Amino acid sequence: MSLILPKRTLSRRRLLQLSGLSGVGFLLGGCGTNLLSDNVWQISEPLNQRLEALLLSQKPVPEFPVSAIEADKLLINTFDFTPQIDPAQFRLRIDGEVSNPMQLSMADIHKLPLTSMVIRHICVEGWAAIVQWGGVRLRDLVALVQPKSNVRYVYFKSADGYYESWDLASAVHPQTLMAYQSAIRCLGNHGNQSAHN
Repeated sequence: MSLILPKRTLSRRRLLQLSGLSGVGFLLGGCGTNLLSDNVWQISEPLNQRLEALLLSQKPVPEFPVSAIEADKLLINTFDFTPQIDPAQFRLRIDGEVSNPMQLSMADIHKLPLTSMVIRHICVEGWAAIVQWGGVRLRDLVALVQPKSNVRYVYFKSADGYYESWDLASAVHPQTLMAYQSAIRCLGNHGNQSAHN
């Protein structure tokens, strides 16, 4: 694994200043006063977003040839249980602060442009594998529902109860997929659909 560092560099002093101010927001976030926490949020959130922009690259990750796939290393885990999903009954619901909320069936999803890529999947659980994924770019789904101008984060919940939230910039990265295929199997036709790592 290698780290991709941003082109801009921060001095140690500036990094400590930014992290100190963001840290104040974390400490006060647990306090019971909404007025104070709202004021701290208004100060710390823009700093947090700038720090994320400096540290998190939106550059594409390297892609690999199909011959590099490590199918034996891919683990598809479930959070709490293995859901049994009927592809004919499945609906992807996209709602919240959007102008065009919708529910898509698997047939609807399959009508959208398929994107396939072979990348190194690095799981939050600590394992990694070079895998081929196929699915719909999340940016295409986001474009369909048209988020309102105040939206900064996207919330996901899988069929097994796993949930996560991402900043909108990460969600619309060109390599972020709502995957329904892997080189191993079509995820929509098996019981183990929650590849959420």
